[in-house]
Amino acid sequence: MRTVLILRIADKSPHHRRYCGIHDAICESKKSPIDYRYLQRIGIDEIALRKGHQEYVGVIVDLDQHELVGLVNGRTHAAIEQEQERWGEAVLGQIKEVSID
Repeated sequence: MRTVLILRIADKSPHHRRYCGIHDAICESKKSPIDYRYLQRIGIDEIALRKGHQEYVGVIVDLDQHELVGLVNGRTHAAIEQEQERWGEAVLGQIKEVSID
């Protein structure tokens, strides 16, 4: 259901506001803040905002809880690393597996 929401927002938003619109919509759809205490396995993938335009949003999910834990403007290694640095050393130290498509 969240994927459908993301695509609808991306289709209707101007380029410079797409990421913010997606991020805000996902934050609104979550009832509680993200709990990183039990995060051990994450998946990383990207979503094209518009096909053929090289515009992407990186998505980081908790593979055990099936929850979104991070959204990155872009799909570069540096952008993903910056998002994960916000989590802190304690959270990063407990991650055992990473799946990247």
